[in-house]
Amino acid sequence: MPVSHDLSLWPLFWQASPVVKGVIALLVLLSVACWSIIIE
Repeated sequence: MPVSHDLSLWPLFWQASPVVKGVIALLVLLSVACWSIIIE
């Protein structure tokens, strides 16, 4: 019987450790900041 793995982003994010969540959040914030500078 095949085992289905849910590899969508939200379950992977919520199962990650707090350190990984912090790194992901920091990368998202820095990406938004860079794009806001580029667009201006």
